[in-house]
Amino acid sequence: MTSNTFYLYNSSYLKLKSLQIGYTFPQKWMNKARINDLRIFFSGENLLTFKNKAFEGVDPELGSSLIVYPIAKLYAGGVTLTF
Repeated sequence: MTSNTFYLYNSSYLKLKSLQIGYTFPQKWMNKARINDLRIFFSGENLLTFKNKAFEGVDPELGSSLIVYPIAKLYAGGVTLTF
């Protein structure tokens, strides 16, 4: 008996699923502007996925089903300001 590899494909992928980054400005800069605290931040979900082009739009974490919704990318950012 021989095995059939026709339906096998390279399913390796690299994914940046979650990222959170923020920066709090130094207090000596804020004193000049009469601000107690200033922080900016960004977060994102499902930002990048590197995989085989033949399966573009398919989330490799969902398995072998080719009928799926597109992967939603979520972005959030903001500023925290205290006087």
